Amino acid sequence: MANIRNPTPEGSATAAQSRRMALVEAATNVVVGYGLAVLVQLVAFPVFGIRLSVGENLAIGAVFTVASMARSYLLRRLFERIRIGGLQREAAALWRAAATIGLWVGQLPMR
Repeated sequence: MANIRNPTPEGSATAAQSRRMALVEAATNVVVGYGLAVLVQLVAFPVFGIRLSVGENLAIGAVFTVASMARSYLLRRLFERIRIGGLQREAAALWRAAATIGLWVGQLPMR
């Protein structure tokens, strides 16, 4: 159930993703990308006159895979931090507004 402390219900599409699952998702995405990249290299490089062995293509793919996995994971965490920070600012603004209204109402003369 959504509330001020937990604005997204469990199981919803916008629920926070754990760091571990972010890493698993990034790794899966990059491993699939690695296979595709190596296949594309094997086809595209010769078209451009670049002649490399399969081992060299695998090594080049591995270097870009590590860079891609780090990029994907770090960007995921950055955007999660931005999302969480935004929710905290919104909640703080709501609490301030509620406190202000509460103080104002408390200052009304009682009849």
